[in-house]
Amino acid sequence: MIRNWALRQALPTRGNHNASLLVRQTLRYICRRKTTGPTFSGELMARSKSSKDTMSTEGKQPDAPKPAPGVIVDFVFDDGLFFISVRNIGAQPAYKVSTKFDHKILGLGGAREVSALPLFRNIEFLAPGREIRAFLDSSDSYFARKQPTKITAEVLYRDYYGDKHKVSIFHDLEIYRELPFISKAEPGPIITDEAIDEGEQSYGAV
Repeated sequence: MIRNWALRQALPTRGNHNASLLVRQTLRYICRRKTTGPTFSGELMARSKSSKDTMSTEGKQPDAPKPAPGVIVDFVFDDGLFFISVRNIGAQPAYKVSTKFDHKILGLGGAREVSALPLFRNIEFLAPGREIRAFLDSSDSYFARKQPTKITAEVLYRDYYGDKHKVSIFHDLEIYRELPFISKAEPGPIITDEAIDEGEQSYGAV
């Protein structure tokens, strides 16, 4: 019925090509609208779904970074004495800790290569907050022997998950060269049981 009405309303004259084309387009539009409905409904649904997905993504909190160990190698100056310290300042244990120095470091008056100690080759397990110190030398002896003062320590270690970590730490020991300090008092003689017995005998003889 709709088709007949459209034909009567827009019937072209013979030879009028534009009017004939208008009739065909009108009929196609009427048939398509009647069978499929509005063409924009799918676009609105897709747009609404996309907006919802965006809101859910924005509202999601990012994953918190997992805790990790933090291993440092430090040169400690304590009352005129040098120590090399390996310390885990992180909240998780560190595994297979190794340290490489860019210079050979001689300590104990030049009698020992401290940088080659097993402590710096491998530490299988270093607990959180744990510190291991190695005595290096007195500052007077170290500077007098012209040992390196600008040293880089490269620290390698792994965390609980097996992930590898690497950190390079630069040290400048020149800051301690003219630093004033008070030496600790030298310990007195060690008193043994034999010395006490000898003292009592001497006191009794008097």
